This record gives sequence, C-alpha cells and structure tokens, in this order.
Amino acid sequence: LAATGAGDITLEYNYTDVCANGARQTILVSETPVASAGPDQELTFVFETQMNAELSASDTGEWSLLSGSGQLNDIHLPTTSVTGLSIGENKFLWQVYQGSCEATDEVVIVVHDMVAPTVITPNGDGLNDELIFPGLTASGSTIIIFNRWGSEVYRNTDYKNDWNGKDHKSRDLQPDTYYYVFSALNGYILKGFVEIIR
Repeated sequence: LAATGAGDITLEYNYTDVCANGARQTILVSETPVASAGPDQELTFVFETQMNAELSASDTGEWSLLSGSGQLNDIHLPTTSVTGLSIGENKFLWQVYQGSCEATDEVVIVVHDMVAPTVITPNGDGLNDELIFPGLTASGSTIIIFNRWGSEVYRNTDYKNDWNGKDHKSRDLQPDTYYYVFSALNGYILKGFVEIIR
C-alpha cells in the first residue's frame, strides 16, 4: 500500500477467513512547512524594530532569541515588534510547524552604536556646523555640554542635532575642547568630547 500527497489517509483492515473483524485508522499527512524569518536588519542607535517573517494560514510559528537581547511582543506573530535590542548582533530563530513537521530560519538584527564627530566648525558654511549624532530620530533626548573645567555651558532636553558651539545664552563659545553627556529617551547614555574650531 502506498500513498502520496498531504491530507487525511484512511487505512481499513478487514479479516474474512476467520471470525469477521476489521479496523480503520486515519493518518494526517502534512506538507513540509517553509520558514522565512525575513531579511536581516541593520540599525543605527535604534533598539526596537518590527519582525518580518512569513506564515501560511495552515502553519503555526514561534520566535525565540538565540543570542544578544530583545523582548518580543508576541512570540507567535510573524510580524511582531521587538524591543530592548542591544548594541551588536541580536539573533532570532523563527520555527514553523505544520502537524509534526517543522522548519526553521534565522534573522540577525545588528544595532550599530552611535558615533558622533569629535570636531565641529560652526562657521555657517553648512559643513560640520553642528554636533550631529547619526541615527537620532526620536525627540526627547538630552544633551549637556561642559567646558574643560567641568562647568556646564549648554543644556537641551529636546536635542535635535542642532548644537552649533553656542552657550546657553546663544553666545559663541571659544575654540576649545568641550565634553558632552548625551542621554537618549530609551535611557542610553553616550559620553564624549568635541573640539570647536572656528
């Protein structure tokens, strides 16, 4: 006896040469599922994103974290959101099930750290005039600028990549090295220095 294809296969046994008896059994044969976790992603100083897996109507799926960090909103949704990613590589596994058959695929989300320039030249020529943090997309970030003696010279609690070498009274600061503490809305803190050249 041989059969091909997916679906229910019913086997029936009948015994006739002795005391008549019979048996019937149905076997579910499933297609081998296909797992697609979606494309790898590269983010710059963004710690949340949307997963882009695929799932057919007859399958079930489940996400799990392999390495790095991340909290999935719903591990059974192919397009769930993920938060709490860490700098570097975050790897996730997408497992798809159909009956007793399964398939897997991985997706890697790389989060690059924010790298700010170490020199600004605020002369109004449109080149390197402001202290720009690449990847800064959300409002609500705070920046505090200190001079070399540790005195605060500038503060902005809704920073938009627009500090151009002026103090809190909009006066030009002297050419020198200044230090900053940048605090993103998600709690990430970046400390560094920047030199003003005029």
